[in-house]
Amino acid sequence: MEFLTPIGQKIIKATAKEETPTPGYMFVELANHSLTEAKDLDVMQKCLLKRAASNDAMIKYKTFVVIKQLCLKGNPLLKRAFSRGAQVIKDALQYKGRPHPLRGDKPNQNVRDAAKAALSALYSQTKQAKTRKMEGFGGGRGIGSGALGSSGSGGTGSTGSPGSRSPTGGGGYGGGNVSPRSGTVMGPATSNKYGRGIGSSGSMELGRKRPEDHIRDGIHKAVSGLKTFGKQMETYAKKAMNDFN
Repeated sequence: MEFLTPIGQKIIKATAKEETPTPGYMFVELANHSLTEAKDLDVMQKCLLKRAASNDAMIKYKTFVVIKQLCLKGNPLLKRAFSRGAQVIKDALQYKGRPHPLRGDKPNQNVRDAAKAALSALYSQTKQAKTRKMEGFGGGRGIGSGALGSSGSGGTGSTGSPGSRSPTGGGGYGGGNVSPRSGTVMGPATSNKYGRGIGSSGSMELGRKRPEDHIRDGIHKAVSGLKTFGKQMETYAKKAMNDFN
């Protein structure tokens, strides 16, 4: 019954027994479906594990490739579901099907390799790198007219003379410089015992982004990521078919 559902039909197409490679866009569609349609996760798990139990080497191979991509790019809950039925994948590590008339044991070896890769993705730990972007130091943003540093290259102003400016926008805090984002004029610079210019009055802004800037950047990154992923899947599929040939 699972294969009669729309997602079941899509899985059948992605794991067809024909030797043509699975189109890269299908990996993206299945991964996105698992993220947006959580109610179908159980159906996806059952369909793929049933396809993995097939006696056809091509169906098994394509199924393990799909499972690998879903473990890496799909819903983490689906990854957990696969782990409960992982024995089917483990059994394929020793798969010995009928030799191909022309390729011999090559298709069977591809199945074993794909099963190994699927297990590796299944039990891999997801690493989320948290990065923080700090702006306002250098490049014409933040305090004064440019950056911190006598030459505009970062660091702290070295002259410390009141109102001094370097040719590239450095020279410490203040000096009558204007913050490019807020238009706030910094107070006149004064010298301390370390010879560093420090603004005596005025306000500072560290080049904060507006909310709409963050939204636009996020959309661009998401679109770029999907395009890159689709190209990688097409390349992977072509390489896989070359292995069969």
